[in-house]
Amino acid sequence: MESIEDLINKTSDKHPIKQAYINKHRYYTDFIETMVVFQENLTKKEYENLLKKFLFDKEYDRQRYLQIVSEINVLYYVLRVHNNNFKYEPKYNNGYNPECSFEFRNKSINIEVKCPNMEKRITTEERNTLKIFLVERLIKHKAIINEISNFIGHNYVGSDYSGIEESTRMDNKLKDFLKSAQNKFPISTGLNLNILVISLETLSDMDEWYLYVFGGNGVFTEKSFVLDEYENVDAILLTTSATGHAGWYYYEDVNVWKLEETLSILLLNPDRELTETGEFYISDGIDLFGGLSKEFLCFLNKLDENNKEKWKDEAGDNWRLRYYEEKLKEMQIVSEFSNYLKNGCKL
Repeated sequence: MESIEDLINKTSDKHPIKQAYINKHRYYTDFIETMVVFQENLTKKEYENLLKKFLFDKEYDRQRYLQIVSEINVLYYVLRVHNNNFKYEPKYNNGYNPECSFEFRNKSINIEVKCPNMEKRITTEERNTLKIFLVERLIKHKAIINEISNFIGHNYVGSDYSGIEESTRMDNKLKDFLKSAQNKFPISTGLNLNILVISLETLSDMDEWYLYVFGGNGVFTEKSFVLDEYENVDAILLTTSATGHAGWYYYEDVNVWKLEETLSILLLNPDRELTETGEFYISDGIDLFGGLSKEFLCFLNKLDENNKEKWKDEAGDNWRLRYYEEKLKEMQIVSEFSNYLKNGCKL
């Protein structure tokens, strides 16, 4: 590990690992333990290439850093929990490669990891403006935003806001990730499971990206807004693994390099439900990244049952209130799930 220490001493003071090293924070020592596992499982060349991804010899770039540590979280988990015929960056489709593959229950599991760039969103949120966010994709959305802005503009005068602006959707980024994964994954068959991992920074990001998957025009719905092919993607794992790295200094009692310390939910493409892949997901695959995916499905089922009972008693105009209540809950479904877990799995 002396070589890593040399790299850290030479790198920018803005680099999180150097900051943790200087401040004797566990983020650094946990990182070293993580690298030991990689050094033991990768070839010398693979390990050296992995270290280069941390960009110790370059100016610190927050987005590129969050991308590599998101990859590390998943790879580190796989090496500790599912290290059976592990392959680092296996080559498929003319040399394109996902992050890794491994064998589990006679299936080849292939994983690609992406961390969306939230810099523009963060900059928008930091401005003292009233934000407008459209939950679903709408035709002529710019005209709709302008209309809403004009309507609100007559009513917010005298408030503390400096203006009105749109908080833009990021679903096109998911589209890019799916197209990229399509090229990297092998053809989806009953012999494999191809998983696209989306690493996010906050719980509200999880709410938003879940809607990109299963909301109106979601990519795993019959009316998907993505027209390009992505049939090689069997499942999407939404995880908050980037959270611990974005704010590592707050976590004195948590090893944020471990994926199991995050909220991770594996979502199956419904087109696979009645296939061998779907059967595998229900029997084994759903637990690949811990038990929260199964808990989430149970939570959704409980919500459905509760809603059926509530709607039975609705009459007159009250149904509208119930409808908007359920739409609001849908917009915050992962946050609702988090509260459900905190309440001892009670609705």
